[in-house]
Amino acid sequence: MNDGNKTSLPYRVIVCATDGSEHSKAAGAAAAGLAAATGARLVGVYVVDQHAATRLGIYYSHALHEMAQEGRHALDELARAAQAAGDVPFQPILAEGIPKRDIVEIAREQGAGLLVVGSHGRTGLERALMGSVAEFAVRHAPCDVLVVRRRTVAQS
Repeated sequence: MNDGNKTSLPYRVIVCATDGSEHSKAAGAAAAGLAAATGARLVGVYVVDQHAATRLGIYYSHALHEMAQEGRHALDELARAAQAAGDVPFQPILAEGIPKRDIVEIAREQGAGLLVVGSHGRTGLERALMGSVAEFAVRHAPCDVLVVRRRTVAQS
């Protein structure tokens, strides 16, 4: 799509994964800006981590409900970023499953040209134990992947 001031890039659909963290908010701002610049539709994705909820045993259904509430809030924030970037078309997707796997699958289903994820910058044992959504996306996504780090004022 090229309407004069839009860049002609292969990004008709940009999928942005969010978990509500400051890192994913930075990714959301970047995704919204790119969507506005390219004329792309922005798809926000929050995946409720069923594995994490399972560890809570008898509180499983309550945990799923709470995580879904967090997901709706995170997607609302991303919708506001899309609006602020220039009224970017936005589609929220709230899913349950395994975040890193399902984010990549949703990008595939949506025909994404770009998947944007935030990076927590974990290393070593912490990354091995928790897994890295960003690393998994880079290895398995069917499209380009942009990993955004949250920058502090001193880093800018």
